[in-house]
Amino acid sequence: MELRLPLEPGVFELRSSALIVSSARGVLMVTSASTDYYYSVGGAVEFGESSIDAMRRETREETGLEVVNPRLVGMVESFFCDNALGARPWHNIEFYYRVDLADPEAEPVAAGVGFLGNEERLAWVPLAEVPGMVAAHKLFPLAMMDLLNAKRPLHIVSREPTFDEARRVEGSTGRRAAPEALRGNGSMTIKTLAAASGGGSSHHGPGRA
Repeated sequence: MELRLPLEPGVFELRSSALIVSSARGVLMVTSASTDYYYSVGGAVEFGESSIDAMRRETREETGLEVVNPRLVGMVESFFCDNALGARPWHNIEFYYRVDLADPEAEPVAAGVGFLGNEERLAWVPLAEVPGMVAAHKLFPLAMMDLLNAKRPLHIVSREPTFDEARRVEGSTGRRAAPEALRGNGSMTIKTLAAASGGGSSHHGPGRA
């Protein structure tokens, strides 16, 4: 059973994702026929499954690739609403692992169908294009550059205005907010996981979610 739970008025999901990076090709991302943005390889953790095992399974299912040497680079708490996911508020907790390919020459092959039954495809997004796509809300998570550059695991809380709007308005038809809708409203908090014991550092970014 996947840990994707319908809860009034929205959905809670525990996820795990892989950051597959090639200096020559970029970062491997997923997109689908029902979205106009890219998102990470990964998916819901199953009951009784560790986040690392879930990441490996989802990567195998979505790309056909086997990965090794997983390094936790971040845990992201996301609060958002997206019409591609049913216009309900979502509360996600997601583990992100930087990984290597077991076979560096292997090519990814898309599974073809996502959990909503929509057709998915894979794409290498050049690293130089990631910041611009994040700024335009064409690539998620919006903390992608922080995750790619992480020297130690990060704890990130990302909250989009659409989440609170959807919770307030019954039957709201929310969507991932456009950049202008987030400016001055959305927020992101980033800490090293060591901060939980009093160490580490943090910063807040108004307008980022």
